[in-house]
Amino acid sequence: MLPRVAGRGAADDPEAAGERPPDRGRDEPGPRGTLRSGARAYLELCAQEPEFARCILVELPAVGPRALKGRNKGYRQVAALLRTWRERAGEGWPPVPEEMYLAAVGAISELIQVRLADGDPGGLPGLEDAVTEILVRLLAVPAPPDAP
Repeated sequence: MLPRVAGRGAADDPEAAGERPPDRGRDEPGPRGTLRSGARAYLELCAQEPEFARCILVELPAVGPRALKGRNKGYRQVAALLRTWRERAGEGWPPVPEEMYLAAVGAISELIQVRLADGDPGGLPGLEDAVTEILVRLLAVPAPPDAP
């Protein structure tokens, strides 16, 4: 699902077209803002395409070992993207255990799965703060220097 988020253009994304949807005043500068933006885009995509999200996150693991292996490969790819992002954004940050990247992907997926299983895909964007917090905590993103 992430490649589609990364490949969205102005026709798919009101912000890319210069239109800012309402209730977007929670943007933060720096690394935390980048994580929040990515979380928002992913949650909105899952909300817009709940059948696809449900298939990948809920139904695929039940298909069998081969499908589960494929899903896990996807999780590891997203974990690798998070690792690369942290390495670039976090020069001088203390290291985190390798397992934290995969744990972040799993925790986010679990939150989304619960919403989908409850029949509430429209509520997925409401998880933005929780997903951002998962990423900030598990990836040990330090508070901005001007934070209280």
